Amino acid sequence: MTVSRPRIVLIALAVLALAGLALVWLVDLNAYKPRIEAAASQASGMEVRIGGDIGLGFYPGLRVRIDDLRVRNRGTDLLAVERVRAGVGWRALLAGRVELDSLTLRAPVLHIERGADGRYNYERSEPSGKPASPFRLGRLTASDATVHYVDQQGGRSIDANACRVDLRDGVFAGGPAAEARRRLALRGELACATLHTAGQTVSDLSTSLVADAGIYTLAPLRLRLFDAQGSGRVRADFTADLPAVQMDMALPRFSLADALALKPGQQAP
Repeated sequence: MTVSRPRIVLIALAVLALAGLALVWLVDLNAYKPRIEAAASQASGMEVRIGGDIGLGFYPGLRVRIDDLRVRNRGTDLLAVERVRAGVGWRALLAGRVELDSLTLRAPVLHIERGADGRYNYERSEPSGKPASPFRLGRLTASDATVHYVDQQGGRSIDANACRVDLRDGVFAGGPAAEARRRLALRGELACATLHTAGQTVSDLSTSLVADAGIYTLAPLRLRLFDAQGSGRVRADFTADLPAVQMDMALPRFSLADALALKPGQQAP
């Protein structure tokens, strides 16, 4: 008796599903937390710690939940996430491809710091020299996100609060880390309730992002400054050795009188 190929595939998937259910019921991943932290730290070249529980599911596809994820690098706190959910499709998993169907972050706090030596805290302390592997990310969403940026060289800082992120169709072609911005493609929407920089506060910030072949475009970019609604666009070109950024912005109802009526801590434009 011959068995058709589709039936063999269905039988294999059924066996995998049953094995997955058995793992969920019989294996406590939290017992392996130190090994998981060590493997993640070695793979990323950073210090990865998991303060909460780890959960596992198998429908639809492999689903992983991590509570209280923290990442440190170069002696600084880089990332803290209240809850992470990641999903991987069975097809990509069985084919050995690095693909995520979905990645959801709840209340992430991202600290980006540029040191006095010009290096960022997300860079490896010791570059591996190996090219990065290609990967695909179907969708990345983040809610109630906070971003802190500090430039010790230039003495600047930016704080963005209550942000939402919805990015789709992310593809990284792989290659040298220095060319990562040129090899990334994605699209989506970004929004933040407030953004503080240079003594000024911008509110109701929202934009659409398109990245392709080293060109990053934020358009339309909408924001509120000095009680005036503004709109414009930002284009960043990373195809050359020196990045080029072009910004066009309009504040049609800008009032100089309102701008001069500064609140405590604000600086004149």
